[in-house]
Amino acid sequence: MSTLLLGALMAVCGAAVIARPDTRIPAGVSAMILALVALPAANFGGFVLGTLLGVVGAASVLAWSRRPSPDSHGPSAVVHGDDESVGHQART
Repeated sequence: MSTLLLGALMAVCGAAVIARPDTRIPAGVSAMILALVALPAANFGGFVLGTLLGVVGAASVLAWSRRPSPDSHGPSAVVHGDDESVGHQART
């Protein structure tokens, strides 16, 4: 029973990150704890393979960050190109 519960909770953590990327820190920490709990609770963590995949997946979620959008250059953005392209970008 604990194996099914741990697997279902890890799937919920993954779905939460996909549905709402701003929940990546709490979901990643929860998934990491669940993966480590699976080692003693679920047959050596699915023969160690499940624990390793859970730890790697949780670490990937925790390390993931969103790229800034290309429109958010800010005031220090430098535009390269000839005068015509610079003038066109300044008008839009």
